[in-house]
Amino acid sequence: YYANIVWAKALSSVLLIAAALLLIASFLDASTALMVAVVTAILCVYVVTDTLKSMTKALKKRSDACVSELPDMISKLALLVSSGMVIREAWTTVAESKEGELYTLMRQSCELIRNGKSDSDAIYHFGIWANTSEVKKFASALCQSLEKGNSDLTFFLIDQSTEMWKQKKQYMLQKGEVAASKLVAPVALMFAGILIIILPAALAGMSI
Repeated sequence: YYANIVWAKALSSVLLIAAALLLIASFLDASTALMVAVVTAILCVYVVTDTLKSMTKALKKRSDACVSELPDMISKLALLVSSGMVIREAWTTVAESKEGELYTLMRQSCELIRNGKSDSDAIYHFGIWANTSEVKKFASALCQSLEKGNSDLTFFLIDQSTEMWKQKKQYMLQKGEVAASKLVAPVALMFAGILIIILPAALAGMSI
């Protein structure tokens, strides 16, 4: 769906730019028209590349948000199911409990349930929409657990909650390491600047 939006936006922009510049080129001589055609091609490539980059960035941001929200969502789901609530009611309650990328996708899956889809089908589509390996894995495992029956569902959700919190801890540690690595260059530049300021004064003092 999002890929179709990206390509539709890129194609519309390319056609608009090409039509406008080629219309201008029709009133010019051959050499100038050739230059306009080259500029048109460059602009079209830039528009497509920039659109893909912005969409990739947006999808990456949504994916990170889904991974970050997943442990808390599973914990809430496990708590409600262990208290005696059926999975459909628990899923709907958790979906409406908070705002966020993951909860928005959950509400979309609730719409499928209200339109007649089974719980397993709705949860399966939820995993597909998230387009994140962690969410897909959880959704697939939850669907398998529902097919086996609700007897072990509580234990399954508790185990998934524990595992997801461990994965989130590792994920946050990795993000911290990446952020620390990005600070190496600025710190090195600051250290070099301090040396540039201090060394001339130190050398001048030694010469005296």
